[in-house]
Amino acid sequence: MAVFIYGTLLDPAVFARLAGRRPLRRAIPAGLIGYRRVRLRGTPYPTLVEGAGAVAGLLLPRLAPEAFRRLAAYEGPSYTLRPVRVGTPRGPRWARAWMAARRRADPSVLWEPERFATQPREKVSDHACSAGLHAEVGRRRSAGGCLMVHGPRKVMVVEDEALVAMLVEDALIDAGFGVMGPAATVEEAMAMLDRERPDAVVLDLNLAGETSTPVADALAARGIPYVIATGYGASGLPAGHQDATVLAKPYDPAELTSVLGRLCRQAA
Repeated sequence: MAVFIYGTLLDPAVFARLAGRRPLRRAIPAGLIGYRRVRLRGTPYPTLVEGAGAVAGLLLPRLAPEAFRRLAAYEGPSYTLRPVRVGTPRGPRWARAWMAARRRADPSVLWEPERFATQPREKVSDHACSAGLHAEVGRRRSAGGCLMVHGPRKVMVVEDEALVAMLVEDALIDAGFGVMGPAATVEEAMAMLDRERPDAVVLDLNLAGETSTPVADALAARGIPYVIATGYGASGLPAGHQDATVLAKPYDPAELTSVLGRLCRQAA
């Protein structure tokens, strides 16, 4: 999906912290004709309204799913993605842009990226990231403080049932977490751990008939907190992991995110 950005995400430090990648390397200069950039009521952030003029921004031709999820979490519930046709040096392109409902916009107050860019970079980045990531606090409170200025805490999902993995991923994203995986086998999980360190892990005890004990051992050795999800109860825990946090399947997604929030706070 191509995305047109026009506001706080134009700051490379903000974008890098949120999207988890180097600043805007593949971005294309783009302009949106027939719109104005104005203040979102009650906030320091911008939105777009139709009107005479043009808005300069950047076109992101492709976003990795994880980067898109993190940016969507940053934008929060006030914004929705809408189709727009932008002009680029390579010709017109269809894309999507995050916009708020027109009733939320204040057309009398223009939002100026130049003023935003002249603030001290660290102050801008910290304020923008923390304000955006902590939007809709009530909905995300179950994350238990796992949202950080540097982006959401990453939770690795180790689950072999595709439907369960999708439900867990949705619950984590709704609670403000970043998601790694899912990994459906011990081999996939171990390879993922070698590539990147998660902040916490949701670990299915039985992976297609294979026990996930080697993964639990690796997590314990590396000091990574984890939750074991199992239908067998605490009595079925592998040796050396009897003190692990356990959620009995089927579990409540709110309970899962609450437990992960507690584990993140304890590990901080």
